[in-house]
Amino acid sequence: MPAKKAAPKKTPATPPKKGWQTSYKTVSVFRRWSVVIGIATAFLGWGYVEWQTNKREDEISSKVEERLQIQTVARSELIRLWTDNLVSIGLNLVEADLTRLYAGEINSGTLGEGGTDMSAALAAQKPYMEHTINEFTVDYELVASYMLDAKNNVYLQSEEAPSLTETQRNASQAVLTSGATSTLPVREEDGLVVIDIVRPIFKLSDTDAQPIVASTLITTHDITKDIARVLEANPLDRPGERFSLVQMNVNSTLAKVDAGGLTNWNNLTPGTLYTQAESEDSVTSPLDQSSVFMQTQRVKNTPFIMLGEYEARRVNDLLASEHTAIKANAALLVLLIAMALMLAVWFVLRRYNDQRTKLQEQTMELLVRAMEIRDPYLAGHHKRMSGIALKMANKLDLPVSDRATLYYAALLSGIGSIFVPMEILNKPGKLTAKERKALEAHVDHAARVLTDVEFDLPIKPVIMEMYERLDGSGYPRKIKGAKINQLSRILGLSDVYCALTSPRAYREALDKKDAFTILQKDAPKFDKKLLALLKELED
Repeated sequence: MPAKKAAPKKTPATPPKKGWQTSYKTVSVFRRWSVVIGIATAFLGWGYVEWQTNKREDEISSKVEERLQIQTVARSELIRLWTDNLVSIGLNLVEADLTRLYAGEINSGTLGEGGTDMSAALAAQKPYMEHTINEFTVDYELVASYMLDAKNNVYLQSEEAPSLTETQRNASQAVLTSGATSTLPVREEDGLVVIDIVRPIFKLSDTDAQPIVASTLITTHDITKDIARVLEANPLDRPGERFSLVQMNVNSTLAKVDAGGLTNWNNLTPGTLYTQAESEDSVTSPLDQSSVFMQTQRVKNTPFIMLGEYEARRVNDLLASEHTAIKANAALLVLLIAMALMLAVWFVLRRYNDQRTKLQEQTMELLVRAMEIRDPYLAGHHKRMSGIALKMANKLDLPVSDRATLYYAALLSGIGSIFVPMEILNKPGKLTAKERKALEAHVDHAARVLTDVEFDLPIKPVIMEMYERLDGSGYPRKIKGAKINQLSRILGLSDVYCALTSPRAYREALDKKDAFTILQKDAPKFDKKLLALLKELED
């Protein structure tokens, strides 16, 4: 056996820094988690925007309805004061002692509409009463005035007063029974918008313990100008708000009242209108079929309902002005949550990765030690090979994960040789075909060993191809050219170079010049660029 020469000074292999241990698998898992977190937080952000938008919409709608209710109540109070003023116009007349006495006495006679039988005292007093009712009608600019007796017959009326309507007569009969003043629905007459007020006239007696309704006073008022005045906009109204006066007709339908007259809503009942006003959502306006928020307020002791509306689109306009801020807040919240979750995931994965890396390093150290104990000639070979491979990787500026893969694949590349007989490994002469096959089987042995060890780096695939050659003369699969992994090509060249420049049982170590001479002869087997790079680094 030839004398053994001392091995040349080994090229130190710098182990990857701990940061390099953040394996591609850990990064891959982190990326998958990042996608999941990104999708989850995107949905969270979308949900937050929807929640905040709906919340603000509810808040804005609530404020709109609250304000609308206040405005509607205020408008209804204005209508009540206006109608009370109309009612007060006839109070001086119906409360006058002469009027009450005349009304009580008129029922004692047999005077009826068109009748003539009446006591002399009443007959003498009638011209004065006619003058009084005419003067009253003129002074208060009334359309007409009527006094009806206990039988609901007219015994006095203003000049040129039209005939009573059935509605007026029915209202008078109701007042005779109840003793309560009644305000009738608005109606149109001769191009005017008018309203009738029916007041009781109580009999003048010595005691008021049980007042008796002796007669009624019906006054017809021209309210054309009044309606325009009480319904006109005021400085407190906000754009989008509108208020309408609605009345309940005697046939239980509704009508809109304004200076132009009546607009009947025959298909809308008071109950339906109240139901719409109670809704928290927008409803269809009976005015123009637009979408509105609605409030109603019944005007006490009148047939009127004050209707307040606010255009729903205005709420959307108010909301749109805040939508950008809501989305910005949502984006910031989502970003902070995503960052917090990703940091947490990264921390957990790094902790797990550190534990796995420590276990892997211990496993690799045991495997390398087992190789070196069995074959002393391999001592330091794989570390030296990893050093050369890393220098080439650094020069090529390969990613950190690739450099880590090269380092650990180099250390474990010869693990399969444990299962190859020593006489084949150290045979000085040419190997037989059978022995060559047994030697090349070390790749398969390595694959079986590494299959049972879980690595975070693609170590096994790199080792499986490092013995392939570009011209197809390698093993175990005879692949060639660009199909061979670049990392495998780097390791394959580093392995051959280290083997040539290290002593073996069957030969002495070659110097660098002789080693490169041999490599140049076998140039078709290796990557030309890598071979040139290796020569540059070793010169």
